[in-house]
Amino acid sequence: MASDQSSSPPEAPISKGSRLRWVLLPIAAVVLGLLVVMALRLVRGPQSLGEVKLKPYTAPQFTMTLFDGDQFSLGQERGKIVVVNFWASWCVPCRDEAPGLEDVWQRYKDRGVVLVGVDIKDTPEDARSFLQRYVATYPSGFDAKKDIYIDYGVYGLPETFVIDPQGMVVRHVIGPVGESQLYGWLDPMVASARTP
Repeated sequence: MASDQSSSPPEAPISKGSRLRWVLLPIAAVVLGLLVVMALRLVRGPQSLGEVKLKPYTAPQFTMTLFDGDQFSLGQERGKIVVVNFWASWCVPCRDEAPGLEDVWQRYKDRGVVLVGVDIKDTPEDARSFLQRYVATYPSGFDAKKDIYIDYGVYGLPETFVIDPQGMVVRHVIGPVGESQLYGWLDPMVASARTP
């Protein structure tokens, strides 16, 4: 009895180089894709997400020591409009928006609006230097316990929240906020707060 042997040629062994190529090719494609994305971000510059669409919600309460030594408590500002701006001295867009925030503070501080800066991921020394350099006189303090920015869900700088007299967050901007944008929100809020 003859054994039934297949007439197909034996398979050639796969070389180590071929196996390695099949493993490295997908990894190289992923790395190349990531490099392209990073290059596009560098070319386009920092991306601002702008205003976040939201349903008003109760503002997280916080208390912090201001750089001048006073205490700021959001709960004590009930009945006023409060603008909370998260910033840091190393944040380039924060430098760009600081003069506009100071103008907003000067325009509204006697009209029932409080603007407060919350410095995060910084050193108090660098923060004080920033405030002096940009002549920012609005109340500002350091989030020493690192809980204020967590409670507000801040993940980029700068970020700004507008809180109405009832203590509800009604506006949220990721990225620099412009003076005209704030004027457009604050003017009607101030007018309606003064209407009996």
